[in-house]
Amino acid sequence: MPGTDLPVHSTEIYDPATDTWTEMAPISRDRSYHYSATLLADGRVLIGGGSPIGSFFGPNRDMGEPFSNNDRDPSFQVYSPPYLFRGPRPVIDGAPAGVAWRDTFEVRSSQAREIDSVVLMRIPSQQHVNDSDARTVKLAFRVAGDERLHVVAPPDGAIAPPGAYYLFVNRRSAQGPVPSVARIVTVGPAGDADEAFQPFPDDAPGPVGGSATPDDDTSTPRSMRDYWEARRPR
Repeated sequence: MPGTDLPVHSTEIYDPATDTWTEMAPISRDRSYHYSATLLADGRVLIGGGSPIGSFFGPNRDMGEPFSNNDRDPSFQVYSPPYLFRGPRPVIDGAPAGVAWRDTFEVRSSQAREIDSVVLMRIPSQQHVNDSDARTVKLAFRVAGDERLHVVAPPDGAIAPPGAYYLFVNRRSAQGPVPSVARIVTVGPAGDADEAFQPFPDDAPGPVGGSATPDDDTSTPRSMRDYWEARRPR
């Protein structure tokens, strides 16, 4: 929790269909302040960093449990949400690099008839734990054959401000939608017929092994009075 140094380890997924949050696998490390969580183009989430408030006030001291320790944490973790394990993922075989507002553009996919939705998601740009530029736009589309989708671009910059977006197609399944690996497209006043950039291959294996900074606590305890005294305006 930013500003309190009380680490929250639980992760949650929001279901807009039912307006509910469901708790998922917990994070194993304390990340209370100056951390980030970034959606990757393959649907995973990169979580990393951490620099508790106490680490900015003189000697490296902390409050002890249940507060996080004051060690700055440069490590990163990758979270794979359950929607990645609902069956085969669809593939975007082709998409334009640029999409003009109000235009209809073509997305090629060999699973075109199984596609449930087409979505644009603004490329993440966090500051601390917030992303004030976040934007998700579900696009109207129709199937135009076994391997083609005709997709309607957002109407204007009020709905989709100009810039770079992830383009996902989601295959329907009994457990819910399954996302493709995204292409990166630019949305704005003009299109671009070149092929959209794909940051991850469709068949990339998940990470294994790896290493991280040990989750040690090298800070020393201090009293609650010292804590608030350090934060008092001078």
